[in-house]
Amino acid sequence: MNFRKALLTIVTLLTLCSGASLVLAQSDPFHRADGFQRVPRSNGLKHSDMQTCNPENQKSFSRPGHFAKFENPENLLIKSPPTFTNLNKSETGGWASLGPEGGFISVLCMHPTDHNILYAQTGGNPAKIFKSTNGGSSWNLISRLPVEFYNYMVDPNNPSIMYGAYGNRIYKSIDEGANWTDYQIDTKWLYEPCIQINPNNSQIIYIGAYAYSNNKWSIIVYKSTNGGMNWSSSVVLPALYKNAYCYCLTLNRSNPEELYVGGVYYDDLNNYYSALFKSINGGVSWIDKSKGLERPIYDIKIDPTNSDKIYACNYNSIYHSIDGGATWQQNSGWAYGYKLAIDPQNTNIIYAGYYGSIYKSINSGVNWSYHANGLKGECLSLLVDHSSSNSLYYGSSIGCFKSSNSGKDWAAMNSGLVASSITTMALARSDPKKIFIEFYYNAVFKTSNSGDSWNQLPEFTSCGYIGALAVDNSSPDIAYALEESG
Repeated sequence: MNFRKALLTIVTLLTLCSGASLVLAQSDPFHRADGFQRVPRSNGLKHSDMQTCNPENQKSFSRPGHFAKFENPENLLIKSPPTFTNLNKSETGGWASLGPEGGFISVLCMHPTDHNILYAQTGGNPAKIFKSTNGGSSWNLISRLPVEFYNYMVDPNNPSIMYGAYGNRIYKSIDEGANWTDYQIDTKWLYEPCIQINPNNSQIIYIGAYAYSNNKWSIIVYKSTNGGMNWSSSVVLPALYKNAYCYCLTLNRSNPEELYVGGVYYDDLNNYYSALFKSINGGVSWIDKSKGLERPIYDIKIDPTNSDKIYACNYNSIYHSIDGGATWQQNSGWAYGYKLAIDPQNTNIIYAGYYGSIYKSINSGVNWSYHANGLKGECLSLLVDHSSSNSLYYGSSIGCFKSSNSGKDWAAMNSGLVASSITTMALARSDPKKIFIEFYYNAVFKTSNSGDSWNQLPEFTSCGYIGALAVDNSSPDIAYALEESG
């Protein structure tokens, strides 16, 4: 049991690292059909922990969980959770958002020519797009999305045009997100669709995803030559594979016919291997470039000044190649990541975003340094300012963070960005103005004035995530947190 002093008198953590007893079936951006989870992997991943979801229920995932739901102010019920897109309060029949600011930032995009303009796509339902015109200092909501996009991208030649991918459909807006038109990509349901746009011809769009067909999971890359209206496809086939899963797609901006797709695949004995494949003809055919890699590949980046220099990362290592993927070298020392970014003004500088931290290399990925001051949450998006190398942006599971000194220090940049996913809430019975909530997957917040202001409490989990919160009936400053999924 852990006891930590925070902004309240006592927070008592009850750690149940074996997991909680309830299971929910719902769409969950952290869970994949292959059993790999986009959650911290500091303890590694055992093959025995991996499972494949039921293909008959392809749109549903599971995770253990609890939700503290108040049917009335006097009774606390523990039930399987829905997810709130931020906390709301009703006093006179209407609802007002209480925040707190921040939220699940699944994608960050920068305007192709104006580095002060940023777009942030949030998770939740409804998902939202926020825009900043001052380098992230403040944000304004510009679009409520029809669905929760897995991936989102701004047209590099016309930033009023935006694309979002969800399932087997692509959504397109030509008015900066005010209105959306959707087109079917395939009849099969697609998982984790990744978008790339040809910088020389924005009508050419690629999507990498995985889908269940013919009794197996396969990596499929789709191509449209008319702005998303129609699509052709090619299946990426590892040798002797049983199931294969796509996690990333990257396009060579100097030669847009050259593509890389990354992920993981299994053989008939359920051994798993890195999957990294290259196409030099716009996705028509694929060449296996996985030799020398280990574990799932989460992101791939190409040096914009030398397309033979390629980087790939996962939860265990960062790899670099100087010959177009023919051979790979692993990083020296400890470094790993979920997302990669290359400094466009000095391409020897590479960043890898992990969980509440980044790694930085100044020698093209050979050696790495660790930086975490001010960062929180799993890295879901990582950007280097194309006009100022000192400025970096980190989109995480609890908000947007910015560094103005090349990644050394970070500050939250969430003013006006209210997009939190709240899975657990507890109200103090003896003082209802005091409320405790959990931001999805990372942080606990407290308000003492019914949501007019919020304070984030110090992190105190040791082996998992907060599954339920409760407040002592007579002492509103004593709260209990149930930790799960250890």
